[in-house]
Amino acid sequence: MNIDGVIPCSVQKWVSLVDKLSPSQKFRFYETEMQGMFRIPSIRMRDFLLHFLLQSYNPSSKKFMVQESSGSTAGCKGLISLRPDDVYSIFGWKNNGVDVFGFLSTEGEKATKKIPVSFVSKKNGKIVIDDLIEKIVKDKSTDDDFIRMTFLVLLGTIIAPVSHEYVPKKNYALVKNIKLIRKFNWNAFTSRFCLSEIGKLLQDGHVRQWPQGNLALLQYLYWEKVQPITAPKYDPLALLSPLMRNWTEDMAVRRDKYDYEYGRGVGMIDDNITEEYRLKKIAEEEAQKTKKASSKKSNVTGTRKEGSTSEASSQKPTMDRILSEMNELRKEMLRLPEG
Repeated sequence: MNIDGVIPCSVQKWVSLVDKLSPSQKFRFYETEMQGMFRIPSIRMRDFLLHFLLQSYNPSSKKFMVQESSGSTAGCKGLISLRPDDVYSIFGWKNNGVDVFGFLSTEGEKATKKIPVSFVSKKNGKIVIDDLIEKIVKDKSTDDDFIRMTFLVLLGTIIAPVSHEYVPKKNYALVKNIKLIRKFNWNAFTSRFCLSEIGKLLQDGHVRQWPQGNLALLQYLYWEKVQPITAPKYDPLALLSPLMRNWTEDMAVRRDKYDYEYGRGVGMIDDNITEEYRLKKIAEEEAQKTKKASSKKSNVTGTRKEGSTSEASSQKPTMDRILSEMNELRKEMLRLPEG
């Protein structure tokens, strides 16, 4: 692997800031409706995994070929895609709101002339990410500029990073009016920006420098859509929502070991990771198990026209159990994070 530069995306840098925020700062950030990003675990970027995914990307189909196709499944097996519902499942960002690209095209340049001096580095005239972090932590302020600076850090580390050092000045337009932040479509913006940047750098199936964009999203996408063949079958009801919350550094290291032993792309592929799909899938599987168990019992004891209903009435229906579990998860998501 020979790729120039440094990966701009950094979950670790964002989490390091979150860990230093005061409870009052976290509470104020709720106005952006992006407080869910306080719950993302710190993980490092996997350069070998990302290199594998970048080289497997087809800009025309906008799909990643993570397994070789063969036989009757040629053309479909091994393909995973990045769709709006994937972004929602992973980060919890809804696919609606104001188009960020359109807004930047009309307001971006104008906003560069209205950036406060406190946002810009005296050394190079740029909006430096580390400088923003230092100021946020040192001042402990909860004013509007706090929200602007903190969201610029989120933009520059996860949503749409372009450099590991700075945020484009035009992005100030996205935080100038803090009431607009929650109205933007961050879902479409992060995926479109990421894929377009990869497409720009792909040359004959190779990438010679790290692309801009939310490469962390690609890591989560791969881990969720390519399930290990040796691990215990995952239980959707045991997963935290959104899915990013399940991927701690420890879990990522375990996955690294699996990929090292069996090879990247080896596993059970499922291109749908939505909550609804997974819940429906386990409901169908449990119904099938119940049907088989009932059939087996009938073969042993004989078919009864009338029987006891005590067993059925004492068991909670599968879908009721599922909905109950998911309601508990949603309640947890709404709790104020600890300082």
